[in-house]
Amino acid sequence: MFFIDDFINKLYIYLTGKENNKSNIIRVHTRKLQESGELSFPLKIGNWCSLIGKNDRNDTIFNLLSETEGEDVNKLVTASQSWSLSVDKCEIIKDNVYIYLNRTSTFKAVIRSIILDNTKNYGAVLTCKDLKFSVKCDDLNNDSDDIKLSELRLKLLTQIAKNIVQFCGGIICDNDADFDIVFSVKSSKLGGNCLCGAVLNTKGVKEIVTTAKEFYEQRTLDMREMAEHKYGLRITSQPGWTEFFQKLGDAGVTIELLRNKPNQTVTTDINNEFLSSRKGAAFILYNCARLATLFKEFDKKVSQNVYPKLPELHEIDFGLLNEMEEWELLYIHILQFPCVIKNCIKDVFIGKIYPNFVISALSGMSLCFSVYYRRVKILIEPRDHIYARLHARIYLLKALEQVMHNGLRILDIEPVKQM
Repeated sequence: MFFIDDFINKLYIYLTGKENNKSNIIRVHTRKLQESGELSFPLKIGNWCSLIGKNDRNDTIFNLLSETEGEDVNKLVTASQSWSLSVDKCEIIKDNVYIYLNRTSTFKAVIRSIILDNTKNYGAVLTCKDLKFSVKCDDLNNDSDDIKLSELRLKLLTQIAKNIVQFCGGIICDNDADFDIVFSVKSSKLGGNCLCGAVLNTKGVKEIVTTAKEFYEQRTLDMREMAEHKYGLRITSQPGWTEFFQKLGDAGVTIELLRNKPNQTVTTDINNEFLSSRKGAAFILYNCARLATLFKEFDKKVSQNVYPKLPELHEIDFGLLNEMEEWELLYIHILQFPCVIKNCIKDVFIGKIYPNFVISALSGMSLCFSVYYRRVKILIEPRDHIYARLHARIYLLKALEQVMHNGLRILDIEPVKQM
């Protein structure tokens, strides 16, 4: 279920009597939700004239289909009760209508969609469903560890583009494709191809010394040092640590090289592991590990009869989730994850894909969760009267974890369970 798109389309039909024609006149908010609500649109019909062919400056969009503005604000709230997302209230301020969604029903609908309905597919925009795509890269004659960083970026972009197409229902093939996506490092070869920007060093010139192997090895070492010093991980002699840090290093390389739009250059410093660590792989994976650890501790307390067993989803009171970060996690980062994927493939039929949107989304949800985790104690002392809120939070964070895992899977990054 693409909740935002569905809501906007129903709102557009309610206001104009027509299907939404991909207009962005209804705005989706990602900031100041408490003050401005979750969505808004202009009240005066003059702002809508290019869409509905009517331009009376003194009229309002509500009067297009009826005659009483005040009543229609209330009618909108009533009409939305049958939609996938419902409206709690509307406010008219300075010729704009601000919509506040019903948070309890939104929590329930979105979390149910992820937990029960389409867990691993949540976010998939089926634009590519059953279509055949050929995804290739030019200028990569040598596929060994000796390739330089610009060629490594080209290789990664090609693989992640395939993952995005497949996530959205497309079929990857070499022959008889319906659409071709070709990444190239040379603008002279562009035509319909997607330019892959070069990897630059700190002097602003293309990095031609460091090999892919050296870069992976350095980032693996960086990840170990950050885990030990910044995140307090205690390294033991147990087997598996080498493979663990290699996976972290691989993740660091992917996120560092793909964090910008494909046609933009990326600047890196091989000897500076803190160049983008706050929102880089270490930060994202650290918060994945936080979630895994939290669920492990919760299950342990349940097995010890400290906490009661997690109830069925239909028994949860999501009205108890009243912290601002809880709503931001749900509305901005979880509910809008399909919008992230849509942005990745918005130009797929002209041969362009943008994996950077997935990285930006993972960074944003990690930052929001980190603030929430530090400020709010999730695993509270056992008290009968607060178990209901604990259980609602567990379900919210399980949905968050699934969305993060879906994003990481697209990037070929394996989530970690400790850090």
